[in-house]
Amino acid sequence: MTSLERLALALASGLLWCVVLLAVGARARRLARLPARPGERQATDFVLGGWVVGATMLLCGLLGAFRPAVLLLAAGGLAACGRWKAPVRWRDLAPPGAACLVLLPLALAPPFFFYDALVYHLALPWQALQDGRIAPHPEDLFAAFPPLAQLVAAAPLAAGLDRVPALLHLASFVLAGGALAALAHRIGAPSWMAALAGAALPLLPALALVPGLPAAEGWLLAALLAALSIALDPRERPGRAALAGFLLGCGSAARLQGIAWTLIGIGVLAASSRRPLRRAAAAAAGAIAGSAPWWLKNLLLLGSPFAPVGWRREGIDLARALVAALAPHLSYLLPLSLAALLALVSGRARPCLLLGTAALAGLLAWGATGTLPRFLAPTLAALLALTAAAGRTPAGRWAGGLVLASVTALGMLFTLREVKRLGIVPAGLEGQQAAAEAMLSNDPLPVFEAAGFLPADSRALFVGEPRGFPFPRRFVCPSQHDVSPLRGPLERLPSAGAVRDWLLQQGYTHLLINRGELARLAGRYPVLPWASEAGRLRFQELLDLLAPPVARAGEAGLFALGP
Repeated sequence: MTSLERLALALASGLLWCVVLLAVGARARRLARLPARPGERQATDFVLGGWVVGATMLLCGLLGAFRPAVLLLAAGGLAACGRWKAPVRWRDLAPPGAACLVLLPLALAPPFFFYDALVYHLALPWQALQDGRIAPHPEDLFAAFPPLAQLVAAAPLAAGLDRVPALLHLASFVLAGGALAALAHRIGAPSWMAALAGAALPLLPALALVPGLPAAEGWLLAALLAALSIALDPRERPGRAALAGFLLGCGSAARLQGIAWTLIGIGVLAASSRRPLRRAAAAAAGAIAGSAPWWLKNLLLLGSPFAPVGWRREGIDLARALVAALAPHLSYLLPLSLAALLALVSGRARPCLLLGTAALAGLLAWGATGTLPRFLAPTLAALLALTAAAGRTPAGRWAGGLVLASVTALGMLFTLREVKRLGIVPAGLEGQQAAAEAMLSNDPLPVFEAAGFLPADSRALFVGEPRGFPFPRRFVCPSQHDVSPLRGPLERLPSAGAVRDWLLQQGYTHLLINRGELARLAGRYPVLPWASEAGRLRFQELLDLLAPPVARAGEAGLFALGP
């Protein structure tokens, strides 16, 4: 298959999966009798469809049936049950869709350059496919994270379509942009300013190309913005509060940041309601159900439903202390904030005040849940909606329109520059794979490819290599935030031979070691498999005992534990 044919297949498959999610979500919404208004309907159906598909994949995994044939059959069955006649308001999706076209070539590129995808967004469903089930992996912090996006990615990965997860994530930003426009219109924004706010969302520099990558931010935003639009609807129809809560729960099932926003969203719903306690209770029940793929999975596998919340491990403080200064983002954050203030005097005062309070609460939550700039996206989305709502007066239209246009233009220029800087798209169709792999630090892919010749029942323990995708056999791959399972045996057992025997008893057949990546990460993360000089010497003795490696590329090697 040529590169062009692969891209065409990926694009067609991605579009098909998007339509399937919309159809499945529309059917689920109709069966549950959850009313959605036109502006938020597409995002609602997309998220509900993702939840139904993800929950089905989770059930297959917990039952030990996480096999390609089973997953694809289950996905096909859900598609057959979808409501295919559900109307789609394409004009609502046109502005964010046009903005996302800039990121489409990136989404169609090989995923090997995105570290987070290789560590967990793609690696965890891929690991479950190799295991044939969703198993507990307490050695990997990310295995306890909300799994919704990973579960949705499982069936495309089972079909060999590794670019579809990125396309689905890009589609989630299109739907999130449509929901943002509906939210802005709900609080008084003119249609054109609401549409411009939706178009600006996927181009925000804080997101730094993430919409075009296999990640989870878009799933949170689509769910959250649709929920906030429902929460600020003055018409309190039956079922709307439960739907808003369910969407908030889906956001929590997609990203840890969704937990704080679930509480914020329920607060907005209660404060805007004439029956606050009843509607808050309905929303809370919906949120518990919507977040079930996360807490139920962790309860069954780890006995800790809200993991990793409350965990205290070596390295976890580093995960929470990833500090990125706001200074590079003040060029658009300050104008957005100032224009948003105009909405408090020119928009619908109470809804704007509630959304502004939610944005402030989200900023505080951002400081507590990891201050990477892209985690600020929900707050920035609220500011975009408020800026658009300032357009109810002539002065607000001028000021807000200028700010929105400037933010969109800045985001477009930033996105184009970053895409060009990566060099993947300019490399052309034939050079994309090589360009993507060239961006890998201490590239493990040649060793991964060699592992395809191992026996089917092989199982490898990774040391100093947190990237598990696309290793073709069963593997255990601690993240960079976790202590290696090998550290304990190296420190307490008397010899390298005893350590090898321990590994064999644990069911491992191979050891994959990436010395280059180990050295790169060791300065910031607890990845060293030893805690003392004696442990380091025993590790070297173990490598000498297992030498030579069955496969080697650069500083990465694959060692057999047995004869």
